[in-house]
Amino acid sequence: MLRPLRSCLVPLSFFACAAAAPACVVTPEDGGEGEGEGEAEGPKCAEPTEVPCVDDAFQALSMNLTEAADGAIVSESDGAGTFEVDVDATAGAPPGSIDAPGGFVYGRFTDDGLLKVELLDDASFASMDWDIAFRRFVIRVNSGTSGPSCVTAARTAPATDFDALAAVPDGLTFNAEQFMSDAETCELVPDGSGLGAPGVVLQNWWEYPGCVKTTGNVYVLSLANGRHVKLVVTQYYASGQDGCNEQGNPGTGSARIHLRYGFLD
Repeated sequence: MLRPLRSCLVPLSFFACAAAAPACVVTPEDGGEGEGEGEAEGPKCAEPTEVPCVDDAFQALSMNLTEAADGAIVSESDGAGTFEVDVDATAGAPPGSIDAPGGFVYGRFTDDGLLKVELLDDASFASMDWDIAFRRFVIRVNSGTSGPSCVTAARTAPATDFDALAAVPDGLTFNAEQFMSDAETCELVPDGSGLGAPGVVLQNWWEYPGCVKTTGNVYVLSLANGRHVKLVVTQYYASGQDGCNEQGNPGTGSARIHLRYGFLD
């Protein structure tokens, strides 16, 4: 289902990031806390920012206008500050397919786990309630061309040990989502995989040697409330992930994402 196009409006804060690149580089600020979550000085952003190219993004990502994804998010604490999270991201077809548009599954990082936020895709472009969203192998964060908040992400150095990471590393470059080009053309910036997927800031959690292989890359997310989360995706298939990672053989039960996260402050 297509909707009437609105004009692509871009706020002043995005003019410097209007080039056709998969990520908008920003400087994270020291920030604050969400309700009941940790201690910090103040939020990075408290008011929504208008998102550019919403209608074009909606169509380019084959989003769902009428139905929220019913996939569950299940979090389990290990008792040491880290959560093991299962996300049912099976809704819809892969990005670029108009035959079976599906909704993203939206989540918010809390001290009690990754909580699902019930949202239509359309509403996600105006809501600051979510931090991260999943559909198939696409994982987007709430900033830039993806949402009105200021959640940004940075990939840590290769071979970073998730368990050993206890603080935000020095020298990280945090990026907002910029998977749509400038506000005049409003074209999808692909991730280079050839699968029609958007160039999201977390795109390198996977590779595609004939199946969705997890890379083990560790990311740090800077949330709107000022806190930082470390995150690694360890599984895309319900079973057979090792076979994909080691031999390039697809597993079974795709889009059953498993990730780990923990707060760094």
